[in-house]
Amino acid sequence: MGKPDRPELRVFSAHQKLPDPQNDVGKLLLAIGLMTVAFLACFLAWIKIFPPTPQTVSETRTAAQSDLSNHELKFAVEQLEIEVRQNERALDAAFFSGDEPTLLAFLTLQAESAGMQFGESEVTPLPRDGVVRPIELTFTAEGNFYDLPIFLDGLFRQRSVLIIETLSVTSKVPLSPQVDTRVTARLYRPVKPGGAGLLALASQEMGGLVDAGARGLFSAALQHAAALEAMDGFRSEVTRLSENSDKNRQRVMETLPRILKALPSAPYGQVYVDMRAPKPKIQTDQNTPY
Repeated sequence: MGKPDRPELRVFSAHQKLPDPQNDVGKLLLAIGLMTVAFLACFLAWIKIFPPTPQTVSETRTAAQSDLSNHELKFAVEQLEIEVRQNERALDAAFFSGDEPTLLAFLTLQAESAGMQFGESEVTPLPRDGVVRPIELTFTAEGNFYDLPIFLDGLFRQRSVLIIETLSVTSKVPLSPQVDTRVTARLYRPVKPGGAGLLALASQEMGGLVDAGARGLFSAALQHAAALEAMDGFRSEVTRLSENSDKNRQRVMETLPRILKALPSAPYGQVYVDMRAPKPKIQTDQNTPY
């Protein structure tokens, strides 16, 4: 028996005809096929006439990216410079590192506070000792001998590291407490980064940088980073240097009374002592130890 409610499934074979164009379904299928062929033909013609070209980054976009990179690098350099200045100010042990006028102004003020008059001075950098740069400081002061301990002890009371190496005291008038004093001291500061090494490193790291501004900023960043590294190295030696300074201060304070005792008997009123020796020997101009 048939099943009138079930739709019949029609299968077309290759030998059967396409739907009659007169039929509505046939007309629709024919129209879709013609539109597809027409679209493909137009697309192929367009590709042939106007072939696609590879996309390139515009010069304006490249310049904008370069400006952004330089801006970020400049900001980084400025932050490093601020950090260097903050570290320099906090580096008390270096005794006004890199600021000689302030150092001399401080010594003058210390002498005047002790009732003495500050005289000539000279600052001489010495060869580096590891991560430390020794500085030789030579200065003179004039005044009452009894004020000399106040002046010298005031220098030791600062947070800066100071070591007095030699003392020369000369009486202005025989049996008078007015003296001329000449002091040779040693200060310590961080080692400044060498320019040759930085240039070599910069030439390697900046090989891919074409922009001159970027190269300059990168070089400045290297210098600031090297300065921070040098200050870290110096801080690692502060404890050792401070201990030596404390011992030197004790030797100086113990030796000053012996200098005062030796002055009246010095033939030309001059006494010299080398404080670097474990037991300093006081000498007059006749090299007589006291």
